[in-house]
Amino acid sequence: MNLSKQSLDRIAKAVKTVESSKRSISGRRADVKNEDIVSAAFEITAVSEDTLTCEFVAELDANGNPVKKTDAASITIAKPFLLRISPFNNQTRNGITYTFPTIDKRVATDETDTEIQKLTPSYIARVGTTPGGILLAIRSHTGLTTGEEPNQKQVEWSDLNTDGRCWAVTDEEPLEPDDVPLGSYVPPA
Repeated sequence: MNLSKQSLDRIAKAVKTVESSKRSISGRRADVKNEDIVSAAFEITAVSEDTLTCEFVAELDANGNPVKKTDAASITIAKPFLLRISPFNNQTRNGITYTFPTIDKRVATDETDTEIQKLTPSYIARVGTTPGGILLAIRSHTGLTTGEEPNQKQVEWSDLNTDGRCWAVTDEEPLEPDDVPLGSYVPPA
């Protein structure tokens, strides 16, 4: 089979295009800058009231554990709005007043009843060599900032909540000995 130079050029161009767009498991091309990424997988390293501190995960092993990370710098990711604490702590919404004794437990009280609700499944931060939970996040406007003036930065990532986290009723007491009090929780190394 004889192909014309024009046909060979088109094939070469197509091969070059395919080669340049090959993606890693995370969907990230080598020539894509961090600011160009619109969604990614992250490992949780710390849990706070309204945000999560995470690291970008480039590849997962067969068990879903992070094996290759890039950009080791921590990234702040906003929790979904209804899972945040600040907008609801000591506030009444639809006749229910919420208080938060811990970052993963809240007390919901209306005129006739009080119930204890727990965030489920909970966010799990990395502890030493034990991996933290993996979440998927997307770049978006979150309405949150980190840091103090004049060095405040916008939180640019939002947890997509692909694990379906929600507040669920529990029969536990509001505080138990192993509960994490409000404030940022960074597990021991």
